[in-house]
Amino acid sequence: MRKMVLLLILVAWVLFGCNKTDSPNDRTDLTANTTQQLAKGSESMFSGNEDHDIELDAAEKMMADFRDNNPYEAYGWYLGRMAIKDLLSQPGAVGIRIYGGLDADGEFSPVIFGVDSLGYDLPSRGSNKRLNPPPQSNPKEYLPPCPPYCP
Repeated sequence: MRKMVLLLILVAWVLFGCNKTDSPNDRTDLTANTTQQLAKGSESMFSGNEDHDIELDAAEKMMADFRDNNPYEAYGWYLGRMAIKDLLSQPGAVGIRIYGGLDADGEFSPVIFGVDSLGYDLPSRGSNKRLNPPPQSNPKEYLPPCPPYCP
């Protein structure tokens, strides 16, 4: 859980430097798919304008606490600007979701998807959720960990 919080903070910092022009999410740009209905209806869950800000001092304390309690773990991961832009450029994308994953060696490796306003991953996951037309972006992984890939 702590790794995911740290990764979310890292991605937020990367996003602020992205210079992406925000545009309101329009329901017409979402792929029509009956599997993308919330139990409570078709109301938007996310707008892409949620406030994720945290004070720098609080962020630094959270990161220091994590490093102190996990001295042998990676404490940061790098995600490039183009990967973020690719995820957010998908039709209907208003944000990203980060899942914990394990790579082939059993090491923690985040997996990142774009997310639509209904809260569904882009592209939709599972054989019954295949999009037509096919997705324009793939999920992202292999985020070089820090350490060792940090100054």
